[in-house]
Amino acid sequence: GLKFVELASPYLDLWDVSIGDITEWGEDAGPSRFYKIGHQNDWVRFIKQATNKPVVGVGRYYDPEKMLEVVNAGIVDIIGAARPSIADPWLPRKLEEGRIDDIRTCIGCNVCISRWEMGGVPFICTQNATAGEEYRRGWHPEKFEPAKSEHDVLIVGAGPAGSECARVLMERGYTVHLVDSSDKIGGCVNGISTLPGLAEWGFHRDYRETQLNKLVKKNKKCQIALGVKPMTADDVLEYGASRVVIATGAKWSATGINHLTQRPIPGADASLPHVLTPEQVYEGKKAVGKRVLIVNYDPYYTAPSIAEKYARAGHEVTVATVPGLAAYMEYTLEGPNVQRTLRELGVKIIGETGCSRVEEGRVELFDVWADGYKREYKGTGHLPRRENSSHYWHECDTVILVTSRRSEDTLFRELKARKDEWEKNGITDVFVIGDAEAPRIIADATFDGHRLAREIEDESPQH
Repeated sequence: GLKFVELASPYLDLWDVSIGDITEWGEDAGPSRFYKIGHQNDWVRFIKQATNKPVVGVGRYYDPEKMLEVVNAGIVDIIGAARPSIADPWLPRKLEEGRIDDIRTCIGCNVCISRWEMGGVPFICTQNATAGEEYRRGWHPEKFEPAKSEHDVLIVGAGPAGSECARVLMERGYTVHLVDSSDKIGGCVNGISTLPGLAEWGFHRDYRETQLNKLVKKNKKCQIALGVKPMTADDVLEYGASRVVIATGAKWSATGINHLTQRPIPGADASLPHVLTPEQVYEGKKAVGKRVLIVNYDPYYTAPSIAEKYARAGHEVTVATVPGLAAYMEYTLEGPNVQRTLRELGVKIIGETGCSRVEEGRVELFDVWADGYKREYKGTGHLPRRENSSHYWHECDTVILVTSRRSEDTLFRELKARKDEWEKNGITDVFVIGDAEAPRIIADATFDGHRLAREIEDESPQH
């Protein structure tokens, strides 16, 4: 490789260096789960031995100190930053102006890449809701249309959707009150970022927390109230805000409701000591037994991350999953190394397997395809295939339900039911955004909050 660089250098202006090949480009565009900033330097550092032309290196460079370090060390001459520039197109200017805490840091989730891998469906970024919308919607990442009315806004919920909605509304000059029963901005991100390899996902929360605190200092009418009691419909009606945004998020089903049956799993009840939801895993308040079974109907990061957490802690972990494990992570380039990690840790994965019952000390599992290929009419109220006879018992001490997320939309529904009281309480609109409307990935929840804040004066902003 170095001989090639030496021979070709007279004919080139610069070398833009990456490693590996396109079939494993997740080793180059490394997700933060597995790769830290500048992770290619052990290889790239040799290039300058063979050329006097400038060398460009990549490695999700978001930290100016690290950029300076690798240039001063002679590893590269120019910093390449694709994903960090998607997260913040103003990255170079903010560096030049010394506005380090204003950088919207790439979290390395590779959701941007997932849309590429899916065949060019609309491009998104978990951190930057304007990515791909600069022309289509006319959204500038740093410029916002001034407020068009004196309407103030109450936002209930400071998770990804609520915090982003509040940030953009404050940037536009609206008076915003952001309220959350948690002690910290971030919502679901606070728990997710405690899982193995996902600490840098906390950058999503950190950016909004920093910006919101700055904006509140700039506009004394704005307010952030954290750690307060959950708001009721009466609280919202009496609050005095003319517009209300419900961003109360979603939680994992405590009874195992899943897409396969659309019903709870008999015996699955997270109020019992041997059954947990992911939120209870994050809280760490329940004892977890030696033998852990994760019942998984979700295609993304939650089940494999929890499996890794407990395997590293010395538990015997099994994942019963429908269909396979972490299918979406093939698109984010995390999939292959997730599989390698879990195998190294001895996690047992049982694919194409559902759960039909939970009891203390055991669960009943079944092969989801063991109901026969032939469909025939058996009368009204009867399934058209044969009864699945593949059920068997699996012994375990703790069951973790990663089955489906359910919107925490009770407050929104109560307010909609009392619409006849809005006018006398000075309320013109009540909106619902993010996971409270329907569970979605963090990038889409962030986009939803951003979009409502941009379009709040348009016709039918909810839609």
